[in-house]
Amino acid sequence: MTLKQVLFAALLACSPMALAQPLTYGWTDFNGQQQTITFDLPSKRLVEGMLSEKDQVSLAEVQVRAYDTAWMLARASSTSDIIFRVTGSVDQFDIAVSAPAGLLADAEQERGRIRTEVEVSIADPSENGYFIYDAGSAGIRPDYQAIAQDNQDVFNTVARAFLAKFGVNEPLQLINQLLAFLQSIPYDDLLTQPFPMSPPIPMLVEQRGDCEGKQVFLVGVLRELFRDRPIYLINLPDREHIIAGIALDMPMDTTIEHKGRHIVLMDATGPTPYPLGRIPPQFLDLNDRWVWSELHF
Repeated sequence: MTLKQVLFAALLACSPMALAQPLTYGWTDFNGQQQTITFDLPSKRLVEGMLSEKDQVSLAEVQVRAYDTAWMLARASSTSDIIFRVTGSVDQFDIAVSAPAGLLADAEQERGRIRTEVEVSIADPSENGYFIYDAGSAGIRPDYQAIAQDNQDVFNTVARAFLAKFGVNEPLQLINQLLAFLQSIPYDDLLTQPFPMSPPIPMLVEQRGDCEGKQVFLVGVLRELFRDRPIYLINLPDREHIIAGIALDMPMDTTIEHKGRHIVLMDATGPTPYPLGRIPPQFLDLNDRWVWSELHF
């Protein structure tokens, strides 16, 4: 536990508002209007969110464990005809295979099994926290689904506050206000932290966040607001970035098709303002790898 975490826990324990802690934020929306909002989160929940053990696990340690496991499995599965090897580096790797044409189908099946075993090897949250192996991204990344599920109560509180302030009649405005709010939170890549992503409660309390943390927060709240709509996180590993998308019935500036649906893209990172349907142009290269994750609660 860091000194800052100890002091934060002590502050809330001594607070006269022990049952609830209001968090107030201000931002300028895309129309140039000043906005403010307050979330009332239970003090106990804030302490739990700041002291979570799952987001204190070191990414570097998990990467080394997964990489070593991949090599062990690759060697154990190799034969005189079929050779498996680990390509890439500790922070971004995959399983490659060399085999005669007649054995290639069996080799690919075994390659899939090795990948699955690497995934399973780090699936214990008590040891590896919020990390999973993602073959599509060729490495270890935060488990967005698990983080979102563990913070559904926070997202629900934020969603209700935005509904109370902006109403239900202008859903696009509601999304844009949420985007402007998140983009106004100061950016911090958190690369010096053991867990290189801002979980929802620390982001609200410390008022800093990275691209992953902001997109997960965005998608988590949107999931509460629009339960009938497919909502996605889209990893761009070639750009070391992540964006979000929501299925809407209307074309907008940056709309792409995915599984027969029109997906409107968005980016909560900031600080440059990008409303719904617009993202930074450098992330629109469709030749890059796009790894889609649909969040379900």
